[in-house]
Order: sequence, then C-alpha cells, then structure tokens
Amino acid sequence: MTKDWKLDDFGYELPDELIAQNPKEQRSKSRVLQVKLENVSRKPNDVNFNEFYFSDLASKLKKNDLLIFNNSKVVPARLRCTKKTGGNIEVLVTDNIQTNHTTNRHANALVKPGRNNLIGENIKIVGSNEYVKILNRNPNRPEQFMIQFSKSIKDTLNKYGEMPLPPYIKRKEAKSDKNRYQNVYADTPGSIAAPTAGLHFDNQLFEKLRLKGVNFGFVTLHVGIGTFMPIRSHLINDHNMHEEHCEISDNCAEAINLALRENHRIIAVGTTSLRLLESLVLRTINVQATNRKPLSIESQSWNTDLFIKPGFQFKIIDGLITNFHLPKSTLMILISAFLGHKICMRTYQEAIQRNFRFFSYGDAMIAIKPQHVSFHRNFDAS
Repeated sequence: MTKDWKLDDFGYELPDELIAQNPKEQRSKSRVLQVKLENVSRKPNDVNFNEFYFSDLASKLKKNDLLIFNNSKVVPARLRCTKKTGGNIEVLVTDNIQTNHTTNRHANALVKPGRNNLIGENIKIVGSNEYVKILNRNPNRPEQFMIQFSKSIKDTLNKYGEMPLPPYIKRKEAKSDKNRYQNVYADTPGSIAAPTAGLHFDNQLFEKLRLKGVNFGFVTLHVGIGTFMPIRSHLINDHNMHEEHCEISDNCAEAINLALRENHRIIAVGTTSLRLLESLVLRTINVQATNRKPLSIESQSWNTDLFIKPGFQFKIIDGLITNFHLPKSTLMILISAFLGHKICMRTYQEAIQRNFRFFSYGDAMIAIKPQHVSFHRNFDAS
C-alpha cells in the first residue's frame, strides 16, 4: 500500500542565520554535501557524508558522466507599482512570457497585497508612465489576477522589471543580482525563479569538467509558479501541480541516448532538470510502448505537471546535484522521493549541523546512486 504522506512529514526547523541572503563571491566556492550511497539500502544509519567545494566537482565525477542542465533564463518578472492613492503594489508576472506573451499585453500575476478592490484599477509602474490594469481573478487559479499591460509585456519587463528574488531574501535587489541570480549558461528566457543548482557553475569549472571527460546536455524547463507555490493540502496527494513548459533539443536527446546505450551515468543538475527528464521518459514510454525496442529519446516540447513524491519509480536519473530546499515544498518532497524519506531528513539535519547555507543562494548537495541500483540500465519501452 502507498503511504498517505502528510505535508508535516517533510518539515524541518532551520535557523534563520543559515538562509543565504547573498551569493558567494565566487560561484564555485560554495560547499557541497556529498551523500554517499554506496552501501545503502535506504537505511539512514548506513549513510556517510563528505563535503567539498563546488570547484572540486570534477574529482567526484567519472569520464563520460552526462550532466543535464536547465538553460532557462530568469526574466525580470517583478514590478514595483503604486495605486492612485499612493499605496505600494508588487506584481509578479507568472506566465511564461517567452512562449505565451511575446506580442500581446495580457498575463496572469501574483499581486501583493492582492485585494479584490484592486479589480478595474490602473496601477502605475514605478519610474515610468506605463501602467498595469487589474482585470479580475483567474477563475482557475484564484491566487492569481489577470492583468493587462499598457505596452508590450516583454518590453515593459525588460525595461522596468526586477529579478524575482524569493521572499526569504530579506533585502532589496542589488545590481549584482541581475547576473548572480542567473546561470552562466542560461540562454532561453522564460523562468520566474532561477534553476538554482546551476548557480554554482562558472567557466573555470566547466573547463575542469571538460578536461575530465564529463559530457553536458542542456534542456529547458521554464520555472513557473508550480515550482514554488506552497502546498496547502494536509495530504500531499491532494496537491495539484501547475504546468511548466519543457523543451529538449536534438543534440541533448542524442547525448542521452548515447549515455543509455553505453551505460554512462546521467546526473541532473537541479530538480527542474530531473523533473523534465522523468516526465520525458514517461511520455516516451507511452508513445513507444508497443515497439519493444530500447528507449529512444527524441527532441520535443511539452508541458508537465509531474509531481514527484515518495513511491515514484525513477526511470533515467542516476544522480542529482541540487540546493537545499524549503521545508514542506514540492522540491523537498522530490528529494525525499529520490533519496528515501529517512535518508533525506538525515541529510538535511547533517547540513544544518555543518552550517551549510540554504535555499537559492546557498550551498549544494550531490547524491549518485550506486551502479546496482540505477534505474535505466536494462530499461526498454515495453
């Protein structure tokens, strides 16, 4: 029987001083907690831990390992606005402007404070003569408002928008955030939060990885409201994920197929890369289920609302590099599914005891399954 997991099962206490408010001066000088799973059968007492600097990642990987990165770029989706009465309003555009709204002026947004008396009002964008009109609540997502811009959404955000730093970063946006809250390889605008596992990679580290013979693949998952909206249900099975847009190119599909054929490890850089790949495999199984040939990944684009939780059967990922996530979040639940719940909770307590920095600008962890428990070795579509 599948356990009815409660949201409280994924909570933990975190001292405020461990919430990173700023990035490290050098990206790759973050710390990494290595979860050593070599002799583990999901028993927390069998887990060993090691730590190293991210700049030494190449020494922990093997030649021909395939790292999968999410190349989605964060858009400056936050706007500071004022009401006619002078009150301050914050607008966070939640639509993927790259795929949905490059030409028109309508979008969905989180509005703070989000009172119904704003409906019908034009609110002025600070520092401009442009405005946003609050049209109505989204009937399907009542926490969001439907809004209308006075000019192009894309142009307005690029001109006046701020980086959408998470609310646990208790400071104003700095000029450096436009660069540091962005991955060095990000080239496809569309996210409203950074795929933060990639923030630790710099050009020097990429060169070290190339010299080691590590391979790279780049996919796109535009991080939307589904990644960070809080779970409001008592049981996690009652939570419905928002859809997020995904894409995989021919080059990346070929790299994955080569890794599958030659039994090389596939390691996701971040939970978004992991979700995309596991979603892709499930789609591919459905399409190829009747031909009984080895799984073959193809380039495509789609939307996913995959919610990975304990009991999920991973099909393709051998390892994961990720930051430390908020308690009771969908990302924390994903880590629990990958490691096993008890190992996950022990890992987080270990990180706290070692004073690791948490969340977007914090440190990272890495966990790689031993060869004998990897999932895709004999995988086919049947």
